[in-house]
Amino acid sequence: MKKIFSLFAAVLFASSMMAAVGNLYYTFATAYNSSNTSYANVYDVTISGMDWSVPGNQKQEGFVRIGGKNIDGVDRIITAKTAMGDAIAKIELNHKGLSSAAFVVNSISVVTATDANFTTGLDTVKLNAPSLSKQTAGTLEFLPKNEKWNSGVYYKFLFNVTNTNTSSNYGFDVASIKFYSFQDANAAAISASNVELGIVATTSLPLDSTINVEVTGSNLEGAITYEPSANLVVTGALTAAGGTLNVTLNAAAEGEYDETIVLSSGTTQQTVHVTATIVNTVGDGTKNSPFTVADVVKLNNQIGMEKYWVVGYIVGCATNSGLVAESNVATNIALGDAADQTEDVVPVELPSGDIRTALNIVDNASNLGQKVKVHGQLIAYFSFKGVKALDDYEFVTDVPDAIDNTVVEGKAVKRIVNGQLVIEKNGVIYNAQGAMVR
Repeated sequence: MKKIFSLFAAVLFASSMMAAVGNLYYTFATAYNSSNTSYANVYDVTISGMDWSVPGNQKQEGFVRIGGKNIDGVDRIITAKTAMGDAIAKIELNHKGLSSAAFVVNSISVVTATDANFTTGLDTVKLNAPSLSKQTAGTLEFLPKNEKWNSGVYYKFLFNVTNTNTSSNYGFDVASIKFYSFQDANAAAISASNVELGIVATTSLPLDSTINVEVTGSNLEGAITYEPSANLVVTGALTAAGGTLNVTLNAAAEGEYDETIVLSSGTTQQTVHVTATIVNTVGDGTKNSPFTVADVVKLNNQIGMEKYWVVGYIVGCATNSGLVAESNVATNIALGDAADQTEDVVPVELPSGDIRTALNIVDNASNLGQKVKVHGQLIAYFSFKGVKALDDYEFVTDVPDAIDNTVVEGKAVKRIVNGQLVIEKNGVIYNAQGAMVR
């Protein structure tokens, strides 16, 4: 079974778009740095050949969290230390929403200058009180006051934010910032976007994933031709005005894919990138085929805000970096693929109410070692790959084949011990969920 998660295709250029907006020129992607946890401090990072100064907690993979605690109208600033090499007609800021509904983004400003110190040629475009929600992804768009920002200028993104909570750090999660080139309406051009498939999870390889790419030609003398790279199969006919290409990514193995389609007409050329991260999983995230703990670790918090089913044994409670805690709490449990797993476990946040009452191992010591399915979002928890926002669960009561009632060396015997059903086989006692008791 195959399933595409976090399908994030860059906006495909169609004739309805503004004529001045051309191809995707540059992407500020995640600036992940596991050593930086201070929201107020900044650090320098190089992203796709450009140097940036970036604030925020970088313990989360896949986004930059802009925020902090006990702040009111404070500016957090992402600053380019390298000039942009092309004129820009549009900026898209892709985000994953707020980490808490209590956090407020008062405004976001794009500031440009002709020098790295931002003292000359200053220009500002400001977005006041953007509409943002907790853990809800979206895109914010910024357009220049005139038709373009000139080439050779420096960019600064100023986030004015508020969190009056004095004990908890909250923030705004920035996934990427995309810069689209200015296109002269009278110049020959081919427009087609890069396509980012994000995490593509599959229970079987090879994988064939198909998407459409819209191509637009402007002021061309001849039809557009295309040349795909090795792992792409492309079909479709293009004229000088463009058309639609049917593109299939053939992925034979797990890993990062960056395939290209070179579009040409005379001396005019454009390269489209088709990127994906292929992950081979045991389950597909449905209730009948839930992700395993190993699947969740491999998916690495990268599949968006949709909810999925995860199965595992309750092995204790969680601590940082995927370890089992030495003491138990009622607010979370840790899942493992085996009842005795202690590392690379998945922490599961238990919301207050019926789910916490039923699953926590402080009040339900017999839950330890039991197998359970949980339904929630696969996002970072305790600085590791976790499950949060649970809305459903189900204990797994089927007895594994290894302890069924067939004779191997000795017959499995079911009996009641201290009011609970257990299965004894070959001197080993299992609970009804198949976890070894002793």
